[in-house]
Amino acid sequence: MSTQSGHKTATRQPEADPVVIDDHDAVAIDREMARTAAAGLGIWLALTFTAVGLLLVFGDPISSVFV
Repeated sequence: MSTQSGHKTATRQPEADPVVIDDHDAVAIDREMARTAAAGLGIWLALTFTAVGLLLVFGDPISSVFV
C-alpha cells in the first residue's frame, strides 16, 4: 500500500500496531514522542503527589517507628 506521495505505509493486520505512521513523517513521530513524554511526566507527577500526600497524612506514625 502506498500514499499519494509514493511512500510505503504499513497495512493493517490483526497483530499490527493500530497506528499507521509514515516512516518519513517527522510531525507524526514528534507528536507520538510528545504523547509518550506527557504520559510519563503525568504518571511521575501523580506518584509524587501521592507520596507527598501519604507523608503528610502518615508522617508522624511512620517517623515514630524509627525513633
